[in-house]
Parts: sequence; structure tokens; C-alpha cells
Amino acid sequence: MISQSGDSPVKRRKSNPPAALIFSIPSVHKEHSYTLYTLRMDSLHCPSWQVDKRYSEFHTLHQTLAAKKRCRVPKFPPKKLLKSQQVIEERREALAKYMNALVIGYNIFADPDVCQFITPVD
Repeated sequence: MISQSGDSPVKRRKSNPPAALIFSIPSVHKEHSYTLYTLRMDSLHCPSWQVDKRYSEFHTLHQTLAAKKRCRVPKFPPKKLLKSQQVIEERREALAKYMNALVIGYNIFADPDVCQFITPVD
């Protein structure tokens, strides 16, 4: 499920990130046998947009960025076997912190893998 408040700023601004880009994960929902995290991007100068992602998709992005060794990527939230509501909530908060730490330490809009990850699919 994809929801956005206008066109994705990622397509317009690959080299210049929007000022004060902030990631949040306002909701989580079950889809079949997995959990989807709604990743929302807010900026002062661009419309907000959001995409739904699985934990495994966040982890794949992390592995891809770490393999490039262009910068130090933040520590990734560990996987846990038990998927209680408390674990899902802790993971939601940790993934949002991870994405915000990534913005601070990495020029995300210059990386095609990150742009693809945060761009809504039609």
C-alpha cells in the first residue's frame, strides 16, 4: 500500500536532499504472514510521502549500504524470533531511528539504492 501527498520528491531531488527530512513509522500492520512498517518521509519543502516496507527490506538496504563502504552506516536493529506486539513496537521505533541516523550520516539522495527504497511504486 502506498500513500503520498503529491509526487515523490525523490525523483525530483536525487542530489539535493530536502531540508529537514524526517523519517517516521506511524503505523504497522499485518499482511499475510509478515508485518509491514509504514515508512513516512516529511520535509519542510516537499510533500510528505510514505511506503510500506517489511523488516527484511530494511535489512537488505542496510546490507547493501554496508557493502558499499562509502560511509559508516548506523547499527541495524537486530532480528528477534518472538514477534509479540511489544517486539513489533520496539522494532518500529528502532527502524525509524535507524532511518533518521542514516539521513544524518549519509547523503541518501545521492544513492540509487536508497532512492529506490523510499520511492513509492505505482
